[in-house]
Amino acid sequence: MSAESCIFFIAGAPKTATSALYEYLTQHPEIYRPHVKEFHHFCDDFFGNHMSDEQYLQSFAAMTDEETMAPDGSILYMYSDVALRRIKAFNPDAKIIIMLRHPVDLVYSWHSQLLWNLNETERSFSRAWALCEERAKGLSLPQGCEEPFVVQYREMGQLGKYLRGVYAVFPKEQVKLIFMEDMKTDTAAIYADVLGFFGVRPFALPEYRNVNTNTELRSRSFMRLGKMQFGGRSRKLIARAKALLGLRRVSLRRWLIDASTVETARKPIDAQLAQQLLAFFRADIEDLSALTQRNLDHWLTKTW
Repeated sequence: MSAESCIFFIAGAPKTATSALYEYLTQHPEIYRPHVKEFHHFCDDFFGNHMSDEQYLQSFAAMTDEETMAPDGSILYMYSDVALRRIKAFNPDAKIIIMLRHPVDLVYSWHSQLLWNLNETERSFSRAWALCEERAKGLSLPQGCEEPFVVQYREMGQLGKYLRGVYAVFPKEQVKLIFMEDMKTDTAAIYADVLGFFGVRPFALPEYRNVNTNTELRSRSFMRLGKMQFGGRSRKLIARAKALLGLRRVSLRRWLIDASTVETARKPIDAQLAQQLLAFFRADIEDLSALTQRNLDHWLTKTW
């Protein structure tokens, strides 16, 4: 079996429990856990620096004989103009997971995530939403934002539009759709269904814990340090300091990010704003309903 044929893709959307599914799947003995969750390797139109295909495949080189599958959990693949076609060329039989959620809840939660990881600086979601058109022209972008597309909340929530793009490249039998509300209702059943989609043996987890809960920044400085890429002399100095302190196995990056973070309940979205967003997404929700052959009337009548 080639390395290419082993890799499956959790291709979107953000804030739909993709991190939870990734955690559950990589506990299966037949599924390898790479050192990176979101490679975004095939998004040539997003981000600046990309590794070669050879370097990408090296990330999966440590798979054992028992491990037959491995995930690439890059949630921007479904939005990319080129990623899906590149994946198709990489492996025409690739299996794709797309996770879905009410778009108003998705974009509101996504804004909170971007504030936490320093890709957004506008704390008011209503103002960030209003800035979408201006930011699409390259104006008023948050300082330090790693990829301008991520603050295009109007695009991020158009799941019907981008699912059509997935189906334009991959046949439906290679695409597994998961609605977040179903995963919340019966996580074990969804997990078992996904394992069947991949053809690996059944495997029950002792628990299905929450992953990637809402967080806020305690320290922007610690988060900035945690996101820095250290190399050369700096990396050597850090390694020596960790050795002296007996912290060889401690990830400084992970420690800094954890130290910068506090878990907290997200404030409810303003009800009037939510209805404005629902009106914006209404046609796309109807398109998504037709594409998935799923009644989403409860999305169209939701109140906050």
